Parts: sequence; structure tokens; C-alpha cells
Amino acid sequence: MDFSEFYLFSDIDGTLGTADGGIPGRNTGAISRFVDNGGNFALCTGRWAMDIKHFTKGVAVNGTCIINNGGAFYDYSTGKCFRVRTLPKQALEYLRLIINEGDIIEALAITQSGYFRIMNADSSWIPNDESLTQRLKKLEEVCSPQLRIVFSIRSSNAAEYLFYRWNSFDLPDVSFIRSSDTQIEMLPKGVNKGAALIELCKEQGIPVNRTYFIGDSYNDKEIFQIAGLSACVAETPSELKGYCNYVLGACMDGALADFIQILYNISVISA
Repeated sequence: MDFSEFYLFSDIDGTLGTADGGIPGRNTGAISRFVDNGGNFALCTGRWAMDIKHFTKGVAVNGTCIINNGGAFYDYSTGKCFRVRTLPKQALEYLRLIINEGDIIEALAITQSGYFRIMNADSSWIPNDESLTQRLKKLEEVCSPQLRIVFSIRSSNAAEYLFYRWNSFDLPDVSFIRSSDTQIEMLPKGVNKGAALIELCKEQGIPVNRTYFIGDSYNDKEIFQIAGLSACVAETPSELKGYCNYVLGACMDGALADFIQILYNISVISA
């Protein structure tokens, strides 16, 4: 069996495995067999580099990974990032447009060196408050540049509303994506997993129709539509399932392993 022309990308959280349950043995075994037979396996995740290897230890990753929701590429073998996109300095001013929303319960700035909490439920964010000015000043001085800013929202309905509201501001160099039911992220304009896949394919000479992706959430919407073949796990929100070629079983039942079996069947038919 020759999988050398198959480029498989998998989301991590809720697809490859879960933080509570780890990675199912079915998935790690299927990935190893896929790679042993020439397949190219990589991760495509919202995580930044520091949060990947400790969770995916033992997974046979041999391809260039897409991380930070499309904001960077990652060489898993060396642990090095390249083509890193960061938020503009104006992002801190954009915060002033949205921090008065009562449904935000936490905001985190993600940088290459770590996470910086700029708001939590115990904080009082008042636009003209001196403490806010100092907080933004500190954020700019200590944590610049930011890769993205993640907002935790009080409810799914509130997140849906704020997602459309903030994007309606049509800010010139940032955009907002939903990364889960109750999370919204500020990212550099044009950054998403689908756009990153197109760029990676162009750089490495990979035919897009030879790419395969499996995911589970809102930040996978663009890549569901762009990959040559896409699948999602059973837990995926119903409004996203229509963008996928296959809706598989539960994450912890080994949905990724089932997807690799589908690729095996495809390779047999095309042989």
C-alpha cells in the first residue's frame, strides 16, 4: 500500500483526542500504519507550538503542521515555527471597541512566549478606567506582538451574536472567528486554516485535491470546504456537518482511524 501522495491533516482537540481522555489507541495505531506506508500526516490546530508536543507524544507526525488557526506553519521534528502572522499594533485599539461587551468573561492574548490574561470575570473593564489604560499599555510593552486574542463568551447565543457584530465593524487588518461554541478569536485579516492549507500546498507543490482533513469545530469551516476530502467527528455542530464529505463516529471511538480506513479504500480503488 502506497500512501505517498496522501496528505492527511487532523485537528487536535476533539478530533485526534481530548484533554481529558487523551488520544485513542485506534487513532495512534492507524496514523502509524498510514505513515509507515508512505503517508504524510500533519496537525492542523488552533494551538500554538508550546501546547502541541506534550499532548501528541507518540503520534507519528511527519508533515508540516498548520498551527494557530492558520497563523503559522510548524516543523514538528525540530519544533520550529515559520511564516508566523501576528496581530497589528492597532489590535490593542480594536480592543477598546469590544471590551465593553458584558458577555465577555475572559480574554487571553497568545504570544510566542506564553499566554497573557488581559481580562477575567473578576476584572472590571470600563473603557475610560485608568486601570484599563495601564493594562493595555503593559500588554503592548510585555507581550507584543500578539499572535491572537481569545475571548471566552458567556453563552453560545452570545458568542454567535458577538461574532457577527464584531465582524460587522469591518476592521482593515483583523478579523474574528469562532473557535468553539463559546470562544471568539481575533486574528490577522485573512488568517484561517483553509487559507493556510492553500498557501502550504503552493509552497510545497502539494495538489490540493490530494489533501485530506478531519476536524470538529467552527474554526474548521474554511478547511472543510477547501481540502480535497474532508470529514468531521460526530460531536461536530450540526450546522458544520454539511461542509464535510463524511460525518464519522465519536472522537474517542477513533473517528480519525475510520477516516484513514476510508483513505485506504480510496487508494485500493485508484490503484
